[in-house]
Amino acid sequence: MRTAAQATRVPAAAYRLQLGAAFTFGRAARLTPYLRELGVDAAYLSPCLKAVAGSLSGYDVIDHGALDPALGGAAGFERLCARLERAGLARVVDFVPNHMGLAGNPLWRDVLERGPASPWAGFFDIDWEPAKPELKGKVLLPVLGCLYGDALEAGELRLVHDAGVPELAYGDQRFPLSPESRAAMLRGAETPALLEERLAALNGRPGDPRSFDALHELHEAQNYRLAHWRVAAHEINYRRFFNINSLAAIRMEDERVFRHCHRLIAAQLRAGRVDGLRIDHPDGLYEPAGYLAKLQRLALRERALALAPGAEAEVDAALGEPEFEDARGIYLVVEKILGRKETLRPDWPVHGTVGYDYLNALNGLYVQRENEAAMSAVYSGFIGEALDFARLVYQTKKRFTLAEMSSEIQDLGRRLDAVSELSRRHRDFTRIDLVRAIGEVIDCLPVYRTYIAPDGTASPEDEKTLTIALERAKRAAPGLHPAVFDFVREVLLMRFPAGTPPEQAAGYRDVAMRFQQLSAPAMAKGLEDTAMYVNNRLLSLNEVGGDPEHFGWSAGDFHRRNAERAERWPASMLAASTHDSKRGEDVRLRLDAISEVPEEWKGLLARWAFCNEPCKTAVGGKLQPGRNTEYLIYQTLLGAWQPGARGDQVFFERVWDALLKSVREAKQDTNWNNPDAEYESALRRFLESILAPVPENRFLPLFEEFQGRLARWGMLNSLSALALRLGSPGVVDVYQGDELWNLTLVDPDNRRPVDFRRRVGALRALRRTVGRDGPERTARKLARSPEDGRIKLFMLWRGLRARRRSPALFVGGGYSALRAEGPRAENVVAFLRTEGSRVALSAGARFFAGGETAWEGTGLRLPPALRGVVLEDAFTGRSFRVTDAEEPRLSVAELFRVLPGALALSALPG
Repeated sequence: MRTAAQATRVPAAAYRLQLGAAFTFGRAARLTPYLRELGVDAAYLSPCLKAVAGSLSGYDVIDHGALDPALGGAAGFERLCARLERAGLARVVDFVPNHMGLAGNPLWRDVLERGPASPWAGFFDIDWEPAKPELKGKVLLPVLGCLYGDALEAGELRLVHDAGVPELAYGDQRFPLSPESRAAMLRGAETPALLEERLAALNGRPGDPRSFDALHELHEAQNYRLAHWRVAAHEINYRRFFNINSLAAIRMEDERVFRHCHRLIAAQLRAGRVDGLRIDHPDGLYEPAGYLAKLQRLALRERALALAPGAEAEVDAALGEPEFEDARGIYLVVEKILGRKETLRPDWPVHGTVGYDYLNALNGLYVQRENEAAMSAVYSGFIGEALDFARLVYQTKKRFTLAEMSSEIQDLGRRLDAVSELSRRHRDFTRIDLVRAIGEVIDCLPVYRTYIAPDGTASPEDEKTLTIALERAKRAAPGLHPAVFDFVREVLLMRFPAGTPPEQAAGYRDVAMRFQQLSAPAMAKGLEDTAMYVNNRLLSLNEVGGDPEHFGWSAGDFHRRNAERAERWPASMLAASTHDSKRGEDVRLRLDAISEVPEEWKGLLARWAFCNEPCKTAVGGKLQPGRNTEYLIYQTLLGAWQPGARGDQVFFERVWDALLKSVREAKQDTNWNNPDAEYESALRRFLESILAPVPENRFLPLFEEFQGRLARWGMLNSLSALALRLGSPGVVDVYQGDELWNLTLVDPDNRRPVDFRRRVGALRALRRTVGRDGPERTARKLARSPEDGRIKLFMLWRGLRARRRSPALFVGGGYSALRAEGPRAENVVAFLRTEGSRVALSAGARFFAGGETAWEGTGLRLPPALRGVVLEDAFTGRSFRVTDAEEPRLSVAELFRVLPGALALSALPG
């Protein structure tokens, strides 16, 4: 057992691959030599289990016991893992414990067929006794494109059969009939012809409403109720992933559900094919800490049994010993979105997060914080109003909870009302007031969720968070009696008095735990998917896990966060881009540079807006697009623009797709549920007009002049940030294709197929060039023409290989910030990593608009232990000698002579 606990395989760098029908296990396997040469030591795979047919993401799993046939099935997965293992690459796999896809899901189909009698009825989080009595024992299915009665009488609902098994059909969707209905229908219809005749008689005739009575009666006898999709917001009775009706939440807290969903993962762990897991959306789980602990114990058990086959009794007995209570059997990271002041829970048995916290901290370094007031003034002056971001988030959360989560809030209020009825102190609180109060607390919660345990254990952080939310909620709803909120606090913290009847205590627990599962979707949809599309002050700050109200990061804050990670979470991931990020890393780092030139930015906006005013169209008496959307458009174009973009229709459509998604998510002038075709047409015409490559377009030349300079600053930012990321404590996560410039926008743009042939060829050519010319000469040459991205690939390749040679230094080593001195001290961020006798210095330059090369007189102060030490840059191979002075220094001018970042390593003397 001890050997199994010590065998956890922690990578130094992982390469994320988005699998799909066009990029299968087989294609991934063929990349193995490239990944090995690039320098990563782990392949990081998107979900691999069987998903809904045609799935684009893999997050809609329908069978936890099968590897997806569309990806290559079990045989393809085994071949991929074997090839990766031979190359020394670990396997980290994305796993989805919160929900499942519904289309083609055999468990869901069984629930629809048998209702509460199904053995899977408790597998999904279904309320079989909702407030609406007509739904008792049924599942509401909001799948219709129109009202139920209209769909029925138009003949859109019809009975069909598959190999003699009758079903209810709507479009290409099929719904099973209950065993009783099916038996009655088949009675006396032994031949296909007789069955067809019976189905035709039941299907009714459009134009004759009474002819559908029998079909309606049959529908009413089923264990589900088909409804218009809009009904979901108010009456759906199964928990979903956010507000997506096709993704149903599962009750992972149930031991039977846990065992069923992890049986294949357990087998892969025992076979040694899986070394790590990424856990998707842990905030949706009933008790994340408990789930993660159970997962680690499962992994440890399977690892031990791999070493000692047949020793189940001995292994299970050992797992109960105190020595292994907190042992970890697998590398485990969680997709936990942390607020700026929030930290990962210390009791979670994980190695860290997927890296959004690092992504935002690193990006924030390149935002000029001292220009916040000026940038805010430019933005508010251009759009004609000053946005209160905190107020905006509250409003967008409330809009979401009222419009898309009303059914869940109403249900929570109903449960809270039932609890209040058990107490004479609380029974006068009306259901209406309790629904309002619990909704306000969710809207006012400053983080995604709290983590109060089922036994009522709450951390000081959770108590503080709820106190903040309750105080805000009281102010937001002054019409509610304060005692209502006091009762809500009592319930959410499970502070029931001694001697409370078990029924009442169970009611407290039920409300508190469900509240925590619902608050995260409200924050995600209100903040990430709405407010971040309304507030456009600086788009690079509008990222998953980001705080647009916080204008950049100081070097001190960045160092504190890095030092904390080195101490507590040394194997947490270091992301720069993901499949969910709103903009690629190089788009963000390019846009950051706007913060350095607020006055120039103000003037450019005025000139651009003047040039483009004739391109707008009056819609409802107002010229569109409005100023806020126009502000968004200019930044989007600046961030994504690339050589050859002028007149490129492919580029135009990429930008248009991102722009359309942005305005629909913002929900100001159009939205997904009710698209405004006239507005959207005006928006597209505006984009077409300002990008038209014609002589009379006065905007494009002005735009391209500034864009060229901004792109240069952005590339320097990107290379600097890459140097810092490669040296930071944690596991570097390279998102597919990011070896070259990543100028992608929001999905689906960031999930498009990657040209791996180009990247493989570029790396092969770089190896030859370095072998011929040496790394310094190669770096100088690449830096002179960085537009093709090879300089980024060069630095990544050289840095990853340095990491792989010294994994303990970068993943587990010590961390100390370095102080710069001299005229451009604020333009330098640097730190040391130490492990035994090994040392690495990572440094990056920033704020290039004021000049790229004027570093004379600026140096880094180093600890006395480095006096006289010679450091060698992993990128260029250049050597830097630390001075022998009493306070040793290293010249920044020397450090950045070739590149805007350095990763210099050495062994300490003696």
